[in-house]
Amino acid sequence: MTDVLIEAGRLTEAGQPFVLVLFCGLIPWMTFSETLSSAAASITGRAYLVKKIMFPLEILPFTHLVAALFTHGVLLVILAITYVLMLFSEPILRVLGKNGAAIAIRVMGMVLAAFSVELLVNAFGLLPEHGQ
Repeated sequence: MTDVLIEAGRLTEAGQPFVLVLFCGLIPWMTFSETLSSAAASITGRAYLVKKIMFPLEILPFTHLVAALFTHGVLLVILAITYVLMLFSEPILRVLGKNGAAIAIRVMGMVLAAFSVELLVNAFGLLPEHGQ
């Protein structure tokens, strides 16, 4: 695990953190991919709207585009916050000290573990949904 974190924190040749460079390319690709796949499925999946009433087809893919832009806009805000925190990481570490940094790393690890458990539980449907 330590090797993964060291690799993620390394700098590119331009001096930027690798994780930030990776996500600057990954976020637009995820937006494009999600929009394209869901927009195509929305037209074929809602053929009843097109056949029954006069309905402009352009609205269906546009709604998926707006939803994807909102979701990935939040990711861009998180990316910007991460960039600012990385810019000021040395002063933050000086304020926290060695013990404070160790505590922060362990707390963030526990938060990440909790998120991963929640994702696995939701993916496998191990808990009943609310309202059942």
